[in-house]
Amino acid sequence: MVSDGNAIYFGSGGALTKVAFSDKTVTTLAEFHDNEGPWGSSSVAVDEKQVYFCASTSGYVVGRIAKGGGQVETVLAPPEPGFIAASVTVDEQAVYVAHQNGDGSGDVFRFDTATLEPTIWPSPSVPVASLADAHAFYWGDAGGVLHKHSKVDGTETIAQTARSGYPLYLAQDAAYLYAYDPSLGLRRIAKDTGTTSAIAVDQGNNLSEARELAVDETYVYWSTVSEKVFRVPIAGGAVERLAEPAQPVPFEKEGLGGYGLVIHEGYIYWYAYSEGAIRRVAR
Repeated sequence: MVSDGNAIYFGSGGALTKVAFSDKTVTTLAEFHDNEGPWGSSSVAVDEKQVYFCASTSGYVVGRIAKGGGQVETVLAPPEPGFIAASVTVDEQAVYVAHQNGDGSGDVFRFDTATLEPTIWPSPSVPVASLADAHAFYWGDAGGVLHKHSKVDGTETIAQTARSGYPLYLAQDAAYLYAYDPSLGLRRIAKDTGTTSAIAVDQGNNLSEARELAVDETYVYWSTVSEKVFRVPIAGGAVERLAEPAQPVPFEKEGLGGYGLVIHEGYIYWYAYSEGAIRRVAR
């Protein structure tokens, strides 16, 4: 689930959907067979004109469609069996696709948004999360390493997690990356030096259930598989619970909720799968 400031874009139930902030108009941009559409915030990205998505239809195709709807254009078709497009990220010049192969390896594809010409950046281990800013593209891999690919002079490692850990979810502000991994909890990593500090660990705050991250000028937020929302100060401190479901999440829907966190004006939005609805809470 992502936002361009005017609308939320998200994938669920075999569809790519747009919801306007102004009047809550719901628009289905694309539909897929057999519930194979994009899922989760990492599978959708947006720039000024297009919405990009990863969908499992025919083997995790990566596509794009105009924000107003139209024909889906293929960005990347599955090059081999077992190919999984794990995440898609876009900036002003390129779209980045972190992918996983069936043999446990993976790479990052960079496509020029105008020509869709690809460049491949090898990853030492399977990429599991990614994002970009004006200066670099960042991704975490299943080997527990956080990488920075400078748009000027190439790749470097900026953080190493515990051997058993891997950065599942990432968020950013101008100076820092915020990463959650199962072994080390929530951490803040300086983009320029790689200096890492702990922000929160799981102590009854459902951090072990974290599904997505978001950050503003004051707090880091996370949603959980049980559809709760928490926050902690960006430099660490007391954890607060902002929201929880009105009713317990049904057993058959446990583990499916909490996808997507979007900050817009005075609210934070997330997708409550058990309700089939986007919820919001004041921040």
